Amino acid sequence: MNLPRPPPADKAAPELDVEFCEREAIHIPGATQPHGAVVAARTQTLRVTHCSANIADILGLPPAAVLGGDLLAIIGPDALEAICDLKPYERRPLGTVRTEPTADRGTATGRLLHLSGFHSGDRICVDLEPARGDLGQQPPVTLVQSVLESFKHATSQAALCTLASNGIRAITGFDRVMVYRFGKGGEGAVVSEFHARHLEPWLGLHYPASDIPPQARRQYMLQRVGAVADAAYVPVPLLTGRRLEDATPLDLTYSALRSVSPIHREFMRNMGTAASLTVGLSYGPELWGLIICHHSSPRIAGPDLRAVVDMIGQVVSLLLGSLHESELFATRTRQQATLRAIIDELSAPVPLGDALAKAQVALLHLVGATGAVLRIDGVCRCLGRTPDAGVADAIIATLQASRPGSAGLTAISDLGLQHPAFAPYASDASGALLLELSPLGQDAVLWLRPGQSRVISWGGDPNPGAGIDAARARTSPRASFAAWTQTTSGRSDPWTEADEALAHDLRQAIEGEAAYRLKSEQAWLDHYRSLTETLEQKVQQRAQALEAETQEIQRTGAILQQAQKMEAIGQLTGGVAHDFNNVLAAVLGNLELAQARATDPTVKKFLRNAQQAAERGAKLTDHLLSFARKQPLRREVCDLNRLSTDFAALIRRTVGTDIEVRLKLADGLWPVMLDATQFEMALLNLAVNAGHAMPGGGVIEISTRNVAAGSDELPDDLDPGDYTCVAVQDDGSGMSAEVAAHAFEPFYTTSTIGKATGLGLSQVYGLSKQLGGTTILTSRSGGGTCVSLLFPRALHAPAAAPVPQLIPAMPLADVQPSDARLLVIDDDPDVREVTVETLRALGFDVVAAESAKLGLDILHSGLELDLVVTDFSMPEMNGIEFIRHAHESHPHLPCLLVTGYAETSDFAEAISGGITILRKPYRMKELAATIERLRV
Repeated sequence: MNLPRPPPADKAAPELDVEFCEREAIHIPGATQPHGAVVAARTQTLRVTHCSANIADILGLPPAAVLGGDLLAIIGPDALEAICDLKPYERRPLGTVRTEPTADRGTATGRLLHLSGFHSGDRICVDLEPARGDLGQQPPVTLVQSVLESFKHATSQAALCTLASNGIRAITGFDRVMVYRFGKGGEGAVVSEFHARHLEPWLGLHYPASDIPPQARRQYMLQRVGAVADAAYVPVPLLTGRRLEDATPLDLTYSALRSVSPIHREFMRNMGTAASLTVGLSYGPELWGLIICHHSSPRIAGPDLRAVVDMIGQVVSLLLGSLHESELFATRTRQQATLRAIIDELSAPVPLGDALAKAQVALLHLVGATGAVLRIDGVCRCLGRTPDAGVADAIIATLQASRPGSAGLTAISDLGLQHPAFAPYASDASGALLLELSPLGQDAVLWLRPGQSRVISWGGDPNPGAGIDAARARTSPRASFAAWTQTTSGRSDPWTEADEALAHDLRQAIEGEAAYRLKSEQAWLDHYRSLTETLEQKVQQRAQALEAETQEIQRTGAILQQAQKMEAIGQLTGGVAHDFNNVLAAVLGNLELAQARATDPTVKKFLRNAQQAAERGAKLTDHLLSFARKQPLRREVCDLNRLSTDFAALIRRTVGTDIEVRLKLADGLWPVMLDATQFEMALLNLAVNAGHAMPGGGVIEISTRNVAAGSDELPDDLDPGDYTCVAVQDDGSGMSAEVAAHAFEPFYTTSTIGKATGLGLSQVYGLSKQLGGTTILTSRSGGGTCVSLLFPRALHAPAAAPVPQLIPAMPLADVQPSDARLLVIDDDPDVREVTVETLRALGFDVVAAESAKLGLDILHSGLELDLVVTDFSMPEMNGIEFIRHAHESHPHLPCLLVTGYAETSDFAEAISGGITILRKPYRMKELAATIERLRV
């Protein structure tokens, strides 16, 4: 989201010196970024001890009202319960909260805030960020899925980085997205990049370690994602009451709103970057690199966008290790022939030093060296390009003395720079790889590489003097980032991990040969065979480990993709059902009006047919709402054995006499909390599906069992705990793997068009998920199908929750004309028009409003009203909120709430407040009868 950029107002930056940057405690800045707010409270008392100075802009409450107050009153009980379960190092989204409405914002519903929580010592901290649509219209699963799908084409770390930077730029829309890899000394280079056409490329540029100091690198290992919305922002100080302060700075390591160093912000402005989004990439316990997003104008990365790039970053981190091991394995595999050639020479009946010297070509090729020195039994032999034997012996002694405890292997690529005495020999010996062959180091192999003159392209002059600001007497962040080239010498090509691994392999081979020369021929053969088997076993074990890691990554990715896909489909179908109910309400209402005015019998027949079709559509939306987990449920403690036994007779009558229904019920079955009616419908649905799979007859088995916590049978996405399972098994035609993968998706069916809606299994899946469980399907073509429903074990019965009767329970009677005055409120013009016309046809005097706000204006105008009919889902203010405001001034005014759907919690609130609810789509006679009942 682009924001107006305020003028630079950070007065702290000129006073700071860039040399202070490496010592700066960036985790306790005492300030936040201004696009959100932070509150902190004591864990034990929940009393707020800190808040950012802009809390009134974000939450609508002044700091004085927040400090010392109760955290529960700010974030609500659900968010508080979630944050209390966090681990000390964990940050987690806590949901949303809506602030109280304020006149200065020009809204009647307040502001929707995203909450994220973490622990900071003995405090609970919460980030509050205004909700933003920074992911557009696409759900996060759609955005992430295509990027993760592309990763399967990566065969190297470089290819993976290219795919990651390309995918993240497509998602975020930032001007530049690059992958930055760290070197051993903290310096770094851009290894992949995608940028806007008007920007200069930075690919291949190097940057000094001081650009990202050590504490900043440590920060990305603790909090992977960091963002700066505007490099010119004015830091917002953290406030605390004098009685609440204990002189301990508040640690904001895990806060997404943590204010960054003023030096860092000045550095960004010098680069021409207004906003950034950064993701840490780790390889084992080390920070491997960063995914860095830059934008030329201010841009806020909201919680959803940060979660998406964080997920991609975690997958990239996992794959970096596997791809590195794969590349190392491939290199060692390619060199096995070279190692075998050396081993073959070692088996010749000549002294060990002579055997290695004879394998000179293979010995040099093994690690890509131009020279080698062999010191065996006190004799030095020089192979290829090397200094004389005396200098070579001195190099060996120097390396042994300078790197004690190096496990017998020392690698260095700038010998002359670290040890100036050897600088004159840089043309032959700038790089040295020392392999010690004996415990005391008397025997050794020293490989050498020549120095190379190379040109390094830096992103600006990296020299310390480049940022000296004489006018302000400080060292500033460098202001120029134009490519600056540097020619270096005295360094060889670096030794790789594969080179060191091959050197270790050679030592094992030499040790095997030495053992042979000390023992009998048979002992040598045994040792050589053992050595060969060990090498092969290691290769095989590593290959198996790599395969297992790859399969685990693929399995985890598949589970994540499936869960996110089903959640996205559920949200989509719930919204579609709600909108479709509004459409059906208008359709049914207009059909009834048309039927009342039609005189032609043929036309009346057509209208009845249309009405029946619309009512079938209403039933279809009920199925969709069930899958989307939007239906209110009557939860009660139930015995699945009793429900299955009582319902078995109806199932037998439904599936027919050619299908046998068997019960296999476990003793001591745990009770569960569910809606018995909805469960029976789900069981009947599964039985009917099973019957369709056995057109020639067969057996349906309904079984129950307990599944204890920790069982391998429980999917990873279920909450920990005990579960009760009911399974429906048939011996029918079964499903292919492709069909089974889509079985729970709405409208997916393999039946002939018109014979099935494809909503049966999706409705069963939605019921189990809404009750805190899940549904598992196992099937194979020709081998039958088993559908298992898992429900959480009920340890105690909760307080009874009201369940609304959305359709009037009283019989519908003909309504007599009336002159009562009604107010109809509905934001859907079609539904509003047909409701008004019908009520007027019945004799009511009707006033209409297109929003709750306009309805309140009419109510407060002094117009006499006998009853209000209001829709539930409307912008700015929903129907329940309207009724609450209306009853403040007109406590005895009857009100009727109509709805396509609502969450169970909304229904419970409405019923407890005495509000009558009528479900869309409704018949106009139902509407009129309900109005008459309310007027009595």
